Amino acid sequence: MLRIIGRKNVLDYTNELLTRPENGNNLELAFLDDKGRAYYRYPDGLMPVIRMGAIQTYTSYLAVALTPDLIDKAFEDVKAHLAHGDTLKAGAVLTSLQEFQRSCVNIDAFLNILAAKYVREDEDPSAQDARVHQEKLEFLESKINDTSFFFKLSEWRALSKRFEISTKDAETLHKDYRNKKKMFENTIGAINGTRFDKKSEATPTHSESSSDT
Repeated sequence: MLRIIGRKNVLDYTNELLTRPENGNNLELAFLDDKGRAYYRYPDGLMPVIRMGAIQTYTSYLAVALTPDLIDKAFEDVKAHLAHGDTLKAGAVLTSLQEFQRSCVNIDAFLNILAAKYVREDEDPSAQDARVHQEKLEFLESKINDTSFFFKLSEWRALSKRFEISTKDAETLHKDYRNKKKMFENTIGAINGTRFDKKSEATPTHSESSSDT
């Protein structure tokens, strides 16, 4: 992973963001989404600190393929296995987590950076609304295969240039990340599927108890 992105690149990009002053005015129209909602961008140097902080957090995920959600779920599984004395399954979860982390580029981090950079017409420019952010994230991901839109976004072009990722590479990395993430989730599901005795229905597996997340 770091051979592709590079830890220094991540740190340098973070430092570039932190030098920008806070100012939420003078937003520029970027595009309209499928529902006709306007997305705005900040002119260079005018992004509020709260959004720079969010982007700094997402940038830190570029160095690994993991997100807090994946890490939290995996460690919940590990704790549950250890609580039942099953060290082999706990070790298998950690091994799968480590293999996934080493195998791909975290495309979700790039999408989160873009979602934080844009201000939708119905959100507060000086705040980070988790619900709106997730909706922006889902919209951007739905467009990642639309080369006439996604890869022409100036914010994406700036990111791809900064990290030396071509459009072709981005499409390949996105498919690779999605496939390996699915494989990781299936592996964890297979491990957890036989975690407890089947008659203990009162204690669902993690994948069942968090299926709505």
